[in-house]
Amino acid sequence: MNNILYIVVCFYNEAEILDFVTSQVFNQTVSVDTIVINNGHSNIEIINKIDDLKNTKVLNNGTNLGYYGAASLALDNIDTDLYKFIIVGNSDITFNSKYFFETLLLKYSEAQVVGTIGPSIISGASFSDQNPFLTQRPSKFKYMKLNLMYSNIFFYYIYQTGANFYRTYLKKNKKIRKKRSQNTYALHGSFIIFTPEYFERGGDFKYGSFLFQEEIFVAEKCKELRLKSVYDPELSITHKEHETTGSYKNRKLLNYMYMSNKHTMKTYY
Repeated sequence: MNNILYIVVCFYNEAEILDFVTSQVFNQTVSVDTIVINNGHSNIEIINKIDDLKNTKVLNNGTNLGYYGAASLALDNIDTDLYKFIIVGNSDITFNSKYFFETLLLKYSEAQVVGTIGPSIISGASFSDQNPFLTQRPSKFKYMKLNLMYSNIFFYYIYQTGANFYRTYLKKNKKIRKKRSQNTYALHGSFIIFTPEYFERGGDFKYGSFLFQEEIFVAEKCKELRLKSVYDPELSITHKEHETTGSYKNRKLLNYMYMSNKHTMKTYY
């Protein structure tokens, strides 16, 4: 049993997860337990290889529970009191230091009134820091605008084309300013660290929607529990996302985005 648990979701990316655990997690100076939730009918040979790795366990779910639905299943199979930190993160990341987990333990093992911690997340597409995800709580009007955009694929494609242009050609060329550690509203969902106090105060991963706006769910849960969300650039990872691949959503995914946005409005506003 180790001090840190890493929860990662597998949805037909089992080869990537195998590489992530062996080349990234195993190269850290601190040992970490890993739980892989298998949300799809993945290559059983690779899944078995992952399950045979040291400090690694695969939970074969057989259906797509989404990101935090799968993470919630992981919590049902562990005792959260046994860990100092539980991380819900992607497998398409690299740690920018082999001392990442060691630094985390040194800085935050005795942290008070902190629910979640987010590292600097350098995007492989824009080379910008994806954290903090949101420094302030959005207004209800913003979600109303998102409802309009997600309800019409034409509006959505116009918006996404502009966003991709900004990210690829404008934001990428901006000088990256070094950020300071700060309290923030929401952290980027590709890698969120949860402290013991989050669970001690009743925090969970029972998100009421599917796939999108999980960052808002976590932010609002911390707000409800009167806990801080902290961004700390001393902790740093790289998020190996593609330039535009997957940025345009099909109608099915767009509907999930619409439903998640409605859920956020109904639940928190």
